[in-house]
Amino acid sequence: MAPPNPKQIDALLNKSRPVVEVDRSQSAEIPEKELPVIQSENRVAESKCTVSLVASPAVVDVGNNVVVQWQVTSGQSTSYDWIGLFPVDQQNKKYVAYDWRGKQETSGALTFIAPPIYGDYEVRYFHNGSYQHIAISNRVKVGPQVELQAKLDEATKKVSVVWKQSSGNSYGWAWVGFYEKSQENNKQYLTWERATKTNNNTLVFDAPVKPGEYEFRFFANSYADVARSNTIKIEGEDKIVASYSNGVITIKPHIVSVDPYYDSAWVGVYFTSESNNRQWRRYKYIAERNAEVQFKAPRTQGEYEVRLFGCKNYEPITKSNTFTIPKAP
Repeated sequence: MAPPNPKQIDALLNKSRPVVEVDRSQSAEIPEKELPVIQSENRVAESKCTVSLVASPAVVDVGNNVVVQWQVTSGQSTSYDWIGLFPVDQQNKKYVAYDWRGKQETSGALTFIAPPIYGDYEVRYFHNGSYQHIAISNRVKVGPQVELQAKLDEATKKVSVVWKQSSGNSYGWAWVGFYEKSQENNKQYLTWERATKTNNNTLVFDAPVKPGEYEFRFFANSYADVARSNTIKIEGEDKIVASYSNGVITIKPHIVSVDPYYDSAWVGVYFTSESNNRQWRRYKYIAERNAEVQFKAPRTQGEYEVRLFGCKNYEPITKSNTFTIPKAP
């Protein structure tokens, strides 16, 4: 059933009819038993009535007014026409707030309060007490309007972000997080700082070593981001240089794709012809990205290489150059 009509609400409350707001966090549909049933004939949306809806402003923060200008451009409205505020893509029974339109009115304006959940919203017009809308407004974005600009300094290996809030409420607990761009969970940030109004609204962090695409995200007071920066791209590749001298193999690694300490990186010495990565001749774990490693060389002559592994698997991340171990004297 559609929301109760104006007369029923006035009779129940015995006072002026308020705008009813529904907590969107309770996503389940409102049970019909909580809404008085309209005591009238079954109503349907079929009508030649057409309506225009315009909602403003285009961006509004939580708790502020959303003004809806409506006009019946043709046909006849009824006492049971109603207008609802909805999250975009939500079903017609899951309104955030609503109000009724009298059949004597052909145009007007009404005001909704922007809901406490950030996102895109729209207003829908319903004819004759139905749940079939006949008009939809433009979209309204709820949340502060913030712009982020990120920059990578190759010389200093620093990343910085500048933010600008052009509209919305003042948030004392706003913060900025740095993320891998592919990360969907906002709780899995790489680093973060409070967005205080110091240093010209600029934050500076050490650039990540791992190659990939990164971005900054702005948060007002929760884990729901309201803005994201341009993409920061970190270049780099894993390298291993291996050499043999006087019975010792020396390895000079440059590891960027994994964290050697946390990802259990290790290197193994192999015959170049060896296809089974479990058949190493020597191996060692590596705790630092660029730490030199030395092995006592195998006594068997032949062509060798070093392979790098991580994350507890036997798929090599990269391989070294080939080097030769001569026949032992």
